[in-house]
Amino acid sequence: MKNILTISIILFALSSISFSQPDKEEAERIALQGVEKCDHGFYDEAIRLFDEALLLDSGNFVYIYEKGYAYYMKKDFQTSIDIIEPLLNEDNSIDQFYQLVGNSYDNLGQDEKALQVYNEGIEKFPNSGKLFLERGNFYYQNDNEWNAVDEWEKGIEVDPYFSSNYYNLTLFFSETEEEIWALLYGEIFMNLEKNTERTYEISKLLYDTYSNTIRIIDENEISVSITKNVVYIEPGKPSVDKERFEMYYEIAVAESSIPLIKGFNLKNLYKTRKNFLKYWYDNRLNKDFSNSLINWQKEVLDKGFFKIYNYWLLSLGRVNEFEEWVSKNENEFDKFAEWFVNNNIKLLKSTKYSRMHYHN
Repeated sequence: MKNILTISIILFALSSISFSQPDKEEAERIALQGVEKCDHGFYDEAIRLFDEALLLDSGNFVYIYEKGYAYYMKKDFQTSIDIIEPLLNEDNSIDQFYQLVGNSYDNLGQDEKALQVYNEGIEKFPNSGKLFLERGNFYYQNDNEWNAVDEWEKGIEVDPYFSSNYYNLTLFFSETEEEIWALLYGEIFMNLEKNTERTYEISKLLYDTYSNTIRIIDENEISVSITKNVVYIEPGKPSVDKERFEMYYEIAVAESSIPLIKGFNLKNLYKTRKNFLKYWYDNRLNKDFSNSLINWQKEVLDKGFFKIYNYWLLSLGRVNEFEEWVSKNENEFDKFAEWFVNNNIKLLKSTKYSRMHYHN
């Protein structure tokens, strides 16, 4: 679950105080070559290039970090520590320094030292989703699963647009009786990280979670089990009120799942999820249980893109059905893609996006 990320090109630009200075410009050019080499696994060549850059622009913390990162990728963790640890107390230090050093100690089997570095980093950068991610990973690897969940959820509390905490939470809750949170966290994750291998993994997981938790017993009965309790619904009959958000959500899913009686596929899942929004808003559950993701789904529906959005969201569950649908609706899908790139989910505490918001 390591999540070290190379610092972006933007940071290179920010670190160059004067682009008019030839040495700094040349150092940046060489360092960017180093990043490319590192990205392709040529770590020794990358290190040589970062050393060249540092000769031209000595003390540039970005180049020092990238050199330490290259050693980390070589699995020379002690050298990575030796390079980066002196930067931790500098005024221009960043949370990724603590992330890299802590992970290096972890890989060396020095658990207590790794945790100490994560703790110090969080004290200095209390809004770092990355460091809560790593502290959660540390607990998870040491068999403290619910401590890990607490850390990942603290991470989305302080840094709601950092995707990796949602990813870990999705995987965790998909293996529990509270699969509702795999559905919610997973969909938020896909809105934050829209086109990576992890996106495709979570798309299939979401589809599989729906198919594993919604049972069509017969044409008159449906069961849904996305929380610790199982809700049985006879179509057309009212449900018993429950206190918890999770139970209201589960009831809403059950009340909305009639289309799935005709078959479990993307088309009928879209209809189910559209029915869910109608049920949720008709019963004013949006007032009782404000939720950022459900608000976002309603916005997508109001913009006329909800069908396409659902086909994209769950596409890896039924790839052939998705590809066939897109081939017949290319113009419509292109319009959605253009809109989707420029419009993002809004994650506000006032409209709740975390399990903690409902149970604290």
